[in-house]
Amino acid sequence: MDIPSSKQPWQEPDTSHPSSSGHVLRFAEIPAHPRQLHRIRHALSAWAAQIGMSGEQILDVALGTDEAMSNVVLHAYPVMPGIFDVHARYQPEDHHVTITVTDYGRWRPPAKAMNSDKLHMRGITLLNAVTTQTVITPTSRGTITRMRWAL
Repeated sequence: MDIPSSKQPWQEPDTSHPSSSGHVLRFAEIPAHPRQLHRIRHALSAWAAQIGMSGEQILDVALGTDEAMSNVVLHAYPVMPGIFDVHARYQPEDHHVTITVTDYGRWRPPAKAMNSDKLHMRGITLLNAVTTQTVITPTSRGTITRMRWAL
């Protein structure tokens, strides 16, 4: 598995911090395990409230990000344990929040991943329903799910 060496090991974030280009929250090298997801969800919800998102927007961010992270846990690493990163950015000047979930596993097309089990193919539909835009990019080094919300 090829993991960028510039990443710091997973740890609880100190705080979100404003920068000249907006507010940023980062999590690096999170173990792809279901027990990790609730901590990220809660931290993202607190961050979203801190930057002024409405209650409904916070729920959409939590649901969309949880779905993207759950896909990593369920699909990216079928044989061995893996990791993923979450990067959230608010840019006040364009009134958008962008959250990227990046794994370093192997892309599996949805229809083949669950033998066409329609129950398991609703994640992309859900992401499209709770975001302004979702782009999923499979690469040779993993999958990048970029979600964007207009505020």
